[in-house]
Amino acid sequence: MPLTPSMTPDQVLKRLQSDFKGLSGFDFRISDRRNEGAIVGAGGGTEFLAPGEDRNPTKFPTIELLRGISSKALPGALLGETLHHLGDVDPTFRGLKKEFIKNMRPEEMAFARKFYQKQVDAGIEKRPFKDFFVLSYSDSLIRGLIAPDERREFINQKDEIYSAEQLKIVARMKKFLRSGKPTTP
Repeated sequence: MPLTPSMTPDQVLKRLQSDFKGLSGFDFRISDRRNEGAIVGAGGGTEFLAPGEDRNPTKFPTIELLRGISSKALPGALLGETLHHLGDVDPTFRGLKKEFIKNMRPEEMAFARKFYQKQVDAGIEKRPFKDFFVLSYSDSLIRGLIAPDERREFINQKDEIYSAEQLKIVARMKKFLRSGKPTTP
């Protein structure tokens, strides 16, 4: 059954977990706050809340749906948000993420530091650079290839953003997500 705009967010998530075996063992929850006008950052969309995080009212990994997320963008957004959790708790995905970070080019690291500083200066980012980098920035780079948004900016600029080794690692991540089985180089 293909994904359709009439599916509820929970149905979309269940379908993703069926299609991506690497997600099937996790009990993700959805908190739909679109009608509350809830928005994070400049664009709205989605936000991942880890178990134990202050803003998470559940003990489960939770994805908040916020104003600005369209039905068309929902599957990619949900898939992308699940990657935050996998990077924390799944040994295979976590190992691939560490490899991905280790293979980041110096110019990308320099860009990350400048981007971080702009976020700090604007009062948006309050975490230390390491937390920002590991929990948000590197995830956005990975998500940009695995679950690109409608703009597809990471896909369209992949040769400028990613090293050849990082592209191979993301291919292994995709294979793992589809099969649920560890991959080898």
